[in-house]
Amino acid sequence: MDEFWKEFAQSLLLAFAPILAALIAGWLAVTIKRIWEQIKVDKPELAYTLERISQIAVQAAEQAGFSGYIEDKKTYAIEYVQNYLTAQGWGVIDVAVIEAAIEAAVYQEFNRDEIIAARAERHALPTNEA
Repeated sequence: MDEFWKEFAQSLLLAFAPILAALIAGWLAVTIKRIWEQIKVDKPELAYTLERISQIAVQAAEQAGFSGYIEDKKTYAIEYVQNYLTAQGWGVIDVAVIEAAIEAAVYQEFNRDEIIAARAERHALPTNEA
């Protein structure tokens, strides 16, 4: 009988693990976004610096990964940003915030054409063509 309950619990966990993982990921994304928005309000200079250095870190990680210098681009980018911020006197920043800035930079880097097209479409002037 113990084997039945053991297998039942394992099957139940396997069935709900993806749902639980998605819920946790969603909660984490919302939490990170909230923290990031608060940083933009409380420390706009830090937010600007973090956005810019994250873009540079993503490009550097891409180049280092392409050349075979590194294997884990995300870890490299996080360390790059942490080292820069520390050297500039910003102190220790939450890794989740740095990860969020890096993910945003990755998205912008690899979706640049779509972002530009969407911005152009939003700002396009209406025409009077019939």
